[in-house]
Amino acid sequence: MSDSALTEEERRLLVAIQDGLPIVVVDRRMNNIDVDTVLANNFKGARQAIEHLIRLGHCRIGLVSGPLHLTSGRERYAGYLQAMSDAQLPIDSSLARFGDYRQSSGYDLTGELLGLSHPPTALFVANNQMTIGALNAIHETSRVIPDDVAIVGFDDLSWAISLNPPLTTVAQPTFDIGSQAAHLLLDRIAEPDRPTRTIVLETQLMVRASCGSRLTQGERRI
Repeated sequence: MSDSALTEEERRLLVAIQDGLPIVVVDRRMNNIDVDTVLANNFKGARQAIEHLIRLGHCRIGLVSGPLHLTSGRERYAGYLQAMSDAQLPIDSSLARFGDYRQSSGYDLTGELLGLSHPPTALFVANNQMTIGALNAIHETSRVIPDDVAIVGFDDLSWAISLNPPLTTVAQPTFDIGSQAAHLLLDRIAEPDRPTRTIVLETQLMVRASCGSRLTQGERRI
């Protein structure tokens, strides 16, 4: 592949690799560069979160995700789409918003979704910083979680269980990601010419009160 097809980030990474620097990429794929990689199963984690909300009766599920030029953003969006499709629910493009993984974008994009004439009854927010922003936007509109809007975040930090109500999240195996990355780096240093590896670790859906479970089986929010 020619350098012109690479992003600036990929070009810098390629130069470092060609200079012999041992590198492991964490949390995203570099599709155009052959490099050791460790990441969570973003697609499956997002799909499970949406499936859970669907089982609770939600049909209009809003997405606040990261940028699509990053593989993490694309994979979490793909998981959302797959779950909706599998449940034969309509996919409304107006319910999907893409930010920059920062708190301010989570706040702004959630405000846009809640301001719709027919807002979503549930939100899936694709990282912890945007989730904080989303929660702030929800509270500012005096909506009650989960009665007025359910919410599931991606990333499980210690403060998630301290919220009122506690936050349902997709937990990444952060310790294992770091450990695997360290092992790959040491292996690369010991064997600079060995084939590259990509390790994908599974996420876990941590079900708490923020997603709600008060609907009877088979009931749907519309």
